[in-house]
Parts: sequence; C-alpha cells; structure tokens
Amino acid sequence: MHMERFRMSVGQFTLNTKTVWYGIPMLSILLLISGVPSDIRAVSDSNAVSSPGLPLNPETRLSSAQAAPCTTAQRMYEEMSVDSTVPDSIRKAAAGYRADIAFALREYETAIDYYKRASRFEKEPGRFHYRLGLAAMANGDTAEAEGIFTPVADRGGIEYCHEAEVMLGEFALRRDEFREAMAFFQKAVPVSSGNSWSIPALLGKLACARHLGLADSAAAYDKQLSAYAPSILEKERLRKIREIPIAKPANAAAASGKQIQTGGRDTAVKTAAAAEAARDSAFSLQVGAFGSKERAQALAKKLAKKFKEVTCVSAIVDERTFFRVWVGNFESREEAESFGKGKLMRQGLVYRVVVK
Repeated sequence: MHMERFRMSVGQFTLNTKTVWYGIPMLSILLLISGVPSDIRAVSDSNAVSSPGLPLNPETRLSSAQAAPCTTAQRMYEEMSVDSTVPDSIRKAAAGYRADIAFALREYETAIDYYKRASRFEKEPGRFHYRLGLAAMANGDTAEAEGIFTPVADRGGIEYCHEAEVMLGEFALRRDEFREAMAFFQKAVPVSSGNSWSIPALLGKLACARHLGLADSAAAYDKQLSAYAPSILEKERLRKIREIPIAKPANAAAASGKQIQTGGRDTAVKTAAAAEAARDSAFSLQVGAFGSKERAQALAKKLAKKFKEVTCVSAIVDERTFFRVWVGNFESREEAESFGKGKLMRQGLVYRVVVK
C-alpha cells in the first residue's frame, strides 16, 4: 500500500466533508512518525510471497502479509487477528496493521473495529487506544474520541500519553476552556525537537496564554516557537495565534477555575461553590459517545445485560448533539475508577470518569 495514502493537508484534519482546524502536526504525520509500519507496501500481484499450500508459522505469516499486495494483506491480517492458535502478540499486530490500512483508506468504521481488537491486548491504554481515538475523531465522533484519549493521557505510555494530552488540550481550547486546555498542554513535556508533541503543545500554550492575559508567558512561548521555526508546519496557525489580542488580567481571573501550572508550580484555582458541587456530585463511567442515537442505544442495551445502571444521555457539543453511554453510579471518583479498571477494562471497554 503506497504510503501517500496517509497524506493529509498540513494543519487541517478533514472529518468526512467538514474541515476542523486543529493545527497540530501529529494529525498529518503522527501515523508516519509514531509507529505506522513503514513496511506496509504494495507489490505487484504477480509477486508471490510464498508457495501455495506451504504451512507458515505465525511470525512468517505476519511477515508475508507485510510484503503482500494490499488486498491480500488485508485478508491475511483479518484471518490472523481472529486465529486463536497464534500468539496474542501476533493477533494484536495483525489487527493493528489491518486497522492502519483501513485508516489510510478512510474506512474509519473498519479502522475502529480493528483498533478495538488490537487494544484489547494492551494491558494499559497505549498505542492502539490512541489510534482508536484518532479513528473515532476522523469518523466524526469527537465526543467519543475525547473519552478514549482521556485514559491514554492518564495511564498510557509516555509518548502516547503526551500525544493524548495535546489532543485533550485542543478539545478544551475549542470550547474556550483556556485554563483546562493550558493544564493539558503543560503536561506534554519535555519540549524537544525530537518529540512530536512539543510544537503542538507550544502552539496551544501560546494561544491559551494570550486568551488568559498571561503576557510574560505568551512572550516566552513565542520565543520558544521562534527557535523551532524550521520545524513548524502550521505557520498559518502560528500567525493567527499571534494576532489574538492579549486579554486583560481581569478576564483571565474570571475564567472558569481549573488547575494551571505557572512558573514551575501548580496553583489550584477553584471557587468554593465549585468545590462544594464536586463533593456532592455522583460519578459515572462514560464508555461511548455517538452522533447517532441508535448506535448509542444499541450499545446501552448490550451493556445493560452485563452491568447495572446503564444510561444514555444527550449533550450538545459545538452545536452538534451527541449521545453518551454511562455505566454505574458512584459516590467518589476513586470508586468509579476502581470499577472501571476491575470490570470495564476486562471487557475491552475504554472509559472515562464523568460527573453526573
């Protein structure tokens, strides 16, 4: 399969017929720099990869699939991903490769299915959970994507953890939740030209700093970005961010209270009313969010056979209605998290804790 199938326009991410500005390079190159198999390639159908009828061990079968024509490789990956006679590591790799091909072909529903299969073999949310979030976002389910990125940011491996933090920061930034967005962007460290998340995080921090009226911080982030000028693909986005008027400090103080890191230390900014509401809130576990009410209800009906208190609730995000599926009712975030780890993850379900 030709690698140019992975090309996306720089600084943009196209969801079906709607273009959404995220302005971060990983949406255009992440699948190339963070693990998309460089050996996925197309070869002439006349090139045989093995003699017909020759039995192959699992490792050889996987290698043969990587060298096979695209249509043949898809079939081989599909077969290996469900073959209980091969090691789990091979099944995971096969499902992941099949998902990558589907993603490249913009067959996002298929990509989601196979990323889910691959993610079931991950002990903690990581590479395939992260790609599952990208596929969900590409399919238009941004609320579901946010729910998938959350546990990756909380418990994923260091690289995918930071990539997910940047994505969550972008979601918060689009909702004008600048303090929450800043908190996510500041977790994506260290800043280095070798880290794919560094420049997107700096762009996000610069935007938040200007919206929050943090002039000194904005100047510092701008200086850092200037040092990485040759590596910045989203030059147009940087130009637009620099045109954002720096808000007055009073506006920043009036922003919604979230945790924000400034000057190397965390400052908790939370009103007494918000703290009181948090103490009295009940918690649940969100396991899915869909643009389709029917899909959400189908998942809720399926989960209701295994778990108690499964609900489907609607929410409006960016003028679109999403239908979220919640499981359980818990008095504390810790209790909800414990249930999620002990029950949901064992079922291959990705979740995030939400306040009801």
